[in-house]
Amino acid sequence: MKTKIALMALAACLALPLRAQSPEAVRVDSLPVLAAYPAEGVVEAVRSATLAAQTQGRILEMSVDAGDRVRRGDLVIRIDAAQATQAVAGAEAQVEQARANAINARAQFERTRGLFEQKFVSQAALDQAEAGVRAAEAALRAAEAGKGQATVAQGF
Repeated sequence: MKTKIALMALAACLALPLRAQSPEAVRVDSLPVLAAYPAEGVVEAVRSATLAAQTQGRILEMSVDAGDRVRRGDLVIRIDAAQATQAVAGAEAQVEQARANAINARAQFERTRGLFEQKFVSQAALDQAEAGVRAAEAALRAAEAGKGQATVAQGF
């Protein structure tokens, strides 16, 4: 019987609801956190460019500094266009002079051909006049090409 009472007492104790333990409160402090970590390395641009002007002149304005990001078509520097403008004017004058020389050489050839047909000048004189026309036309093409280069340089 004592065993029965002891077992019943034990069962009664186990049937009692367990008391919940409350958690222990902990104080939270803020600590500094490093946002960056020191490291060594080399930084290289994905793309870089070397600039060279097509004309010479005094730099009037530099729109960017070393290391600035630029896009295609951005103005980087502005060069004094006075020398380039003079170069264009000189090139235009050379073209006009070469054009006049070509017209004169063509007229001289036509006169020489007429005189050759009348047997007043030799074949050599006619050939020389024709060579003069070819040389004058080549000089005209060269002057026009030079004018094109001067015009591109002025627009830079």
